[in-house]
Amino acid sequence: MKVRCSEDSFYRAWVDFLAPFHKLTKRDREVMARILQQYFRLKNSIPDKELFHDVMWSFNSRKDMRESLQMTPAHFQIAIGKLRKAGVLDANNDLNPRYIPHKTEGSLFILNVIFDWSSESNPVHAQQ
Repeated sequence: MKVRCSEDSFYRAWVDFLAPFHKLTKRDREVMARILQQYFRLKNSIPDKELFHDVMWSFNSRKDMRESLQMTPAHFQIAIGKLRKAGVLDANNDLNPRYIPHKTEGSLFILNVIFDWSSESNPVHAQQ
């Protein structure tokens, strides 16, 4: 199945696809999508990990994300707190790798889903 989207709408589609795993509200998903978009914009141009983190969460970067979402600083900070609580961001505001799409060069992103019912460490087995 092919999902047609723009580069901007890809992040929102990705976050919406993952909704059963993070259970965020619509508004919090918009914030998460915008953070992912900013992540990839900066990741391609800043290879140094520490510098990347500093720029990603700088005042200007936060302001850019917040203004593009038309949020007040307080509402943006509340949303960041919700993303931390949901496990999307850690205490240092690093994105949880499980929510970062593994994009390749070009305009295609291929998603493989693996359903594993064989592992004893599978959390589904623990619930039964």
